[in-house]
Amino acid sequence: MKQNPYNGIMCIGDRRGVVSMFSPNTSQPLVKMLCHKSSISSLAIQKDGYYMVTTGNDGLMKVWDLRTYKKVYDYWTPKQSKTIDISQRNLLAVSNGNLLMVIQNLNKICNFQKVWKDWYLNKQKIPYMKQEIFENGQINDLKFAPYEDFLGVGLDIGEF
Repeated sequence: MKQNPYNGIMCIGDRRGVVSMFSPNTSQPLVKMLCHKSSISSLAIQKDGYYMVTTGNDGLMKVWDLRTYKKVYDYWTPKQSKTIDISQRNLLAVSNGNLLMVIQNLNKICNFQKVWKDWYLNKQKIPYMKQEIFENGQINDLKFAPYEDFLGVGLDIGEF
């Protein structure tokens, strides 16, 4: 569940892959969008209210234009994205759960996050930044600090 910072509409993703948009004045949703074929795992809305990003258990991340309610871009993620956030300068951070990676002949479980720049202007080929966190914990949440592109990452074993 996220609030559109531009107009205050509450957006709620459900297990059927539908994002419902509610206003405080109505009991029924203003809009229902079928965004994924599986449940919605996270969603984020750009500060000007034009674009929404959803991730689902189907392994897809989709960018939606909220002015037309149409999909703009979709990205395949190697694993389900657990949490996403958009900074006020329009950087998109996406975290994936544990991935098994081999680095310098050591098998480690690695939490994976990516930061995308200009994700709403055109389809990106590679992320702006990529960080692997070599801890045994999972990324529970990530959040950009207001007015900055400082990203805080919360792990279930503590902060990073």
